[in-house]
Amino acid sequence: MFASILFCMYTTMGAT
Repeated sequence: MFASILFCMYTTMGAT
């Protein structure tokens, strides 16, 4: 779902 992509992008941005 869209939430999955949103979470993935959010975590990736927050990872750095």
